[in-house]
Amino acid sequence: MNRAYECYITDDNDEAVASTRAAMASCREAGDVRGEGAALVRMSEFMWCPGRVAECWEAAREAVALLEQVEPSLELGRAYGQLAFLARAACDGAEATKWCLLALEWAERSRDLPMLAGVLAALGEAEVLQGARWSEKIDQAKALAESHGLIEALGWLPHLEGKIHITYRNHPEASRILRQGVEFAGEHGLELYRHYDLAYLARAELDQGNWPTAADLAQGMAKLLVDEKPNLVIWQTGTLDAIRRIEPDDFRTALDEGVETLHRGGADVILMNMQYSPRTDIMIGLGPYADNMRVVAQQHEVPLFDRLNIMRHWSDTGAFDLYAAGKDNVLAHRVHDCIGRSIASMIIDAAHLKPADFKAGQ
Repeated sequence: MNRAYECYITDDNDEAVASTRAAMASCREAGDVRGEGAALVRMSEFMWCPGRVAECWEAAREAVALLEQVEPSLELGRAYGQLAFLARAACDGAEATKWCLLALEWAERSRDLPMLAGVLAALGEAEVLQGARWSEKIDQAKALAESHGLIEALGWLPHLEGKIHITYRNHPEASRILRQGVEFAGEHGLELYRHYDLAYLARAELDQGNWPTAADLAQGMAKLLVDEKPNLVIWQTGTLDAIRRIEPDDFRTALDEGVETLHRGGADVILMNMQYSPRTDIMIGLGPYADNMRVVAQQHEVPLFDRLNIMRHWSDTGAFDLYAAGKDNVLAHRVHDCIGRSIASMIIDAAHLKPADFKAGQ
């Protein structure tokens, strides 16, 4: 399991899952119920990042059912903790609290400090999900991690804190914490957590209106290649250029330069155009920018993910009511889930992957 975890923390999820499956098989063959249950918990953790959510739930529930049949153990507490995480991810604060309290008993009994920090933070997030603006339990988790040098906890705490600050629109504090998190995770080789920090930092910057134009992004492509060494770049652009009424020819030039830079650096590229909103469709002229993205994609022979027309089709056919608005973001999550699955299918098709290599969720 050590190799599986090392692969996970360095963002090699496929190898992490494969190693965990091998460990599970060995434990099952040896009749090691606790070992098999622990491996199931790890499997649930590892399948989260690739988006295999249903399998995460299945593995975590199977782990609890298996471990509750034998003498209670720390492994059972960790299984409770994983169910608490999945409930929090589903924004179900009450369900998360239920599992957190079960996990807390085992964390305190075993004096497992990393687990205790995780459960305290999870309880704090569950309180926020139920209406609190902050929770002292998150502060307790951070103090525990700092006083005992819990490097991994100090790696994941920033994106949890940042996410809460973003929810309550305290963006400057979110950005400050997340930038510190990016630096800390980078220094300690915690690539998985660094990626989360970067994602939430991007959200905080976008919410503050710090949206780069295509030209801004194109100028940063060379640095991106050095810093991130990506194999694939999905370049989402066009909205701010349309809002600012950037000259369409200048927009096209920026796209050309950006794609050429990425190709010279050995990265593949997918262009993604703007979101469609029926509320702003008549106010923002997206057409010329979408047309230029199509031309650039054709000239450079790169895929274009036509999000604009996909979402317009969904709106016109009634698949999604894009006029609807709600504080719970349920509609946004559903739309983005479909977008994500569509992009995944495009990537698999473009890479000519065989079913044996990967199977996309339909």
